[in-house]
Amino acid sequence: MINDISEIISENPTQEVWKLLRFFKDENYCMKYHSRHPKTTEESGKNQKKNIKKQAKQIAYCIRQAEEYFKASAQVGLATRPNLLYYGAVSLSNALILLKKDGKFSLDFRRQSDTHQHHGLELVKRFNEMNKVKNDNKGNIGIENFFELLECKCHINKDSKKPWGNFPLFYESLEPRAVVVNGDFSETDQAARGIIKVVINGSNLLPVDGFIEKKINTLDILRALPDMYFQLKQFDIQPNLCPGNIYGNITHSYSMDEQGERVFIEAIDSYNFSIDFIPATLKEKFINLYKQSHIPITLIHELKANLLFNMTANFGEKKLERIFNDPGVVDDINGQIFYISNPNEYLPEPAAYMILLFNLGMLCRYYPDVWLEIIDNNVPIAEITDSLLNIVYRKFPNLILDLMTNTKHHIHS
Repeated sequence: MINDISEIISENPTQEVWKLLRFFKDENYCMKYHSRHPKTTEESGKNQKKNIKKQAKQIAYCIRQAEEYFKASAQVGLATRPNLLYYGAVSLSNALILLKKDGKFSLDFRRQSDTHQHHGLELVKRFNEMNKVKNDNKGNIGIENFFELLECKCHINKDSKKPWGNFPLFYESLEPRAVVVNGDFSETDQAARGIIKVVINGSNLLPVDGFIEKKINTLDILRALPDMYFQLKQFDIQPNLCPGNIYGNITHSYSMDEQGERVFIEAIDSYNFSIDFIPATLKEKFINLYKQSHIPITLIHELKANLLFNMTANFGEKKLERIFNDPGVVDDINGQIFYISNPNEYLPEPAAYMILLFNLGMLCRYYPDVWLEIIDNNVPIAEITDSLLNIVYRKFPNLILDLMTNTKHHIHS
């Protein structure tokens, strides 16, 4: 679980992310983090140590390839960029899988045992429908039509009837989403107050079996990405999330015993959740969502396009890093908070980016006539896709770094 925070100021945040990822090319550094991730394994101690060392080398190879793919993607245009970014993302996903799983998931073992030798995703071919939409609209296809018709599904092993391949392994290696929240810290017997940062984690991920027989729609994914919120609004496409803020107030209560010593009583965490610019179609959904929530959250203020909730919890221990399930929040690369309107169906960002890159990569790799005609003749689709790929270029490696270190990295200039 991501439970630490690292705030870094850098002239070039992208280069800083890759510098931190390159540390994993050092065998001892990599083995240290490898041992921090619990694994379900039947390996003996000797074999486990041998595999950890082997997987550390393989992680280094994956990081090296990923960086070269990402750098190469910055030198080409939309015609081929999705391919290079997808290959880079696969390399990073393999690095995470190797770090999180045991020797049965090393690259050589998977190859020798012929297990999970598949992308793990399959494109749903809807090109006839795409052509029909174009014909019905005098040769044009809208942004929503294009991305809605770009779908994939999870590859299912014919014997086990389970999701199979790289994507399911990657998904199983992910952690619940995490955001950093600012807050005030005070002690009842002290006048001074402090400012702290706290990690709040999301609920556990949906099981990978939930992808069986499920078609994954690219438009739905786009509408749930925090970094695409403002771009979609420019084209009058309603996102499935809303911007907002969270602010915490953590208070430690003390009393004095008969000897005049401080005695800790309890810690009270109080968080205000502000959801802003809520469209009418989502407002009631948010209210009902939190009414039915298992966490103690209360609606304390309601305006036409804004809602303010409060969540307060008491703890019997002294601890600043309070970790509990959030009401469904994510953040963009700058730390701006967004509220998810359907958290029970939310696809984690790393998985969402992998699916988007797979879909776009398949389109540009195997259907260049379709892909190039669209990006050459449809400026809105080309520009939105370009923005999406720029976000992937900056954010996907950052997300993998967070997962590999269990630390939320906020790197900014």
